[in-house]
Amino acid sequence: MQFSTAIISALIAAASLINAAPLEKRENACASVELVFARGTGDPGIVGPPLYAALKKFVSDAVYYNIDYPAGIDFLTSAATGTAAMQKYVEARTQACPQMKFALSGYSQGVMVVHGLKLSDAAKNNVAAIAAFGDPYTLLGAAATWPINNPTSNVYRLCNAGDPVCGGGINIMAHLLYGTNPGPAAQFIAQRVSGSATTSTVAGAASSTAATPAAGNLLGGLVSLLKGQ
Repeated sequence: MQFSTAIISALIAAASLINAAPLEKRENACASVELVFARGTGDPGIVGPPLYAALKKFVSDAVYYNIDYPAGIDFLTSAATGTAAMQKYVEARTQACPQMKFALSGYSQGVMVVHGLKLSDAAKNNVAAIAAFGDPYTLLGAAATWPINNPTSNVYRLCNAGDPVCGGGINIMAHLLYGTNPGPAAQFIAQRVSGSATTSTVAGAASSTAATPAAGNLLGGLVSLLKGQ
């Protein structure tokens, strides 16, 4: 996978300007569902914590685990490390909580982590939903696999209009705003967990994202960064 050094540097620097929620990594009790999340490159918590907060509104006992992996610019090596960590965690949690459902999710490089999973049948059967934000495989046209049964109806994919990572656009901001409206993805997950899903299509076609005041401040910082290169 090849992105220009300037784009990679700009994405990481811009992400660092976001006042994101702190990442969490802790031992969880068994619950109705556990959201297991893999962050993006240099991601300080842009998508995972907001998605979890939104999910809690639908599933009150939901728990959250952020996969500990480098999320570095050596995408293939870094993502493979993340895949191994997520695989180990999900398999162990399946043994500890055999009735618990999983929602696997990733942002940007984190989606590559999810794509690489080769879960046991027991673990795969407990994956209720996948939520993918800014999936690089979309742009590559790669034959992506999903560690879930019936992926056509159980995978939520979102690629913002103009996103250079998943859509080949030129709007770096489009790749940084997935955490601003996590409600639809959280509802999708909750429906799959409860078995009340009403759609049989992959959710999350390209959508536009309006700039917010926070996004405006981020854009200003990004412009300053690029002018200084």
